[in-house]
Amino acid sequence: MDNLAGFHSFYFNLKAEGPQAITDPKYLNKIDEFANWYQSQPDVAYVSTFSEVIKRLNRNMHQGDAEYYRIPEDRELIAQLLLLYEMSLPYGFDLNNQIDVDKSSTKMMIKLNEVSNHRMAKTAKEGQDWLKSNAPESMQDLATGSSIIFAHITERNLHSMIPGTAIAFMLISIILCLAFRSIKYGLISLIPNLIPLVITFGLWSLLSGKAGIAITMVAPISVGIIVDDTTHFLCKYARARKQLAMDTKQSIQYALCNVGPAMVITSLILVVGFSVMMLSDFFINWTLGVLTAMSITVALLVDFLLLPALLMTIKVTPRAGESR
Repeated sequence: MDNLAGFHSFYFNLKAEGPQAITDPKYLNKIDEFANWYQSQPDVAYVSTFSEVIKRLNRNMHQGDAEYYRIPEDRELIAQLLLLYEMSLPYGFDLNNQIDVDKSSTKMMIKLNEVSNHRMAKTAKEGQDWLKSNAPESMQDLATGSSIIFAHITERNLHSMIPGTAIAFMLISIILCLAFRSIKYGLISLIPNLIPLVITFGLWSLLSGKAGIAITMVAPISVGIIVDDTTHFLCKYARARKQLAMDTKQSIQYALCNVGPAMVITSLILVVGFSVMMLSDFFINWTLGVLTAMSITVALLVDFLLLPALLMTIKVTPRAGESR
């Protein structure tokens, strides 16, 4: 059963009426009913339950007769089958991964096919609703496991990431407007700061189609890095326009010559640094490394190609009294 505890699995801890009560035929039949319902769901690949073990033992003890592939009606017989199963285990092994120590509850593991985090959480919620409607109160439980925990964390992070990122971009734009004393500079800065994330997430959607927990961490990490290059470029451009009295084309060339090499070197260092995470076997780390490196690369291209074009197209007029 432990081999089933992959990234796309979760389990329920189904309690019986008390100690030694897992041998109750009614309890096992209800578990079997729950397992059959889950097995009929489209995204479920496999269901592992203690009731399945008892059914197989009962059949094997009757020379493999398919008629005995069921839960025995005698509680004492079930207890004897359980004892036989425990005694047949290799030395040093036990059933604590499936059964509570005082035999008051069993674990039912549900393994899913490749599904999204949203679908996994929904499948778990459907199982909880089934228990509320069809099982005794003692058996009602919440789905748990590392995969379902990550699924809920991802959904919450996604729901908070969107407004949080929007607020961050708004504050960055306001700060740049105040720093450059120009609304147009602040608005222009939004485009090269926002487009790299849009392109990165768009490419990831085409390649993968899944929004894991790593994608919720990419936006806040990348925003701080992307904004840095854009700010340096605009600072040099504004200095050339206002203090050195250069025209738009000359100002862009001045900015590229002064901060362009530094932007390339810092971006290359960051891309190489985050690419190291791609060597990890942990999928979340690998995804975080790929997406962050991709967003930094796209941001550099946008700052070199799109930002100068925007500055050439949208003329930013110097404030009154400043040189043109």
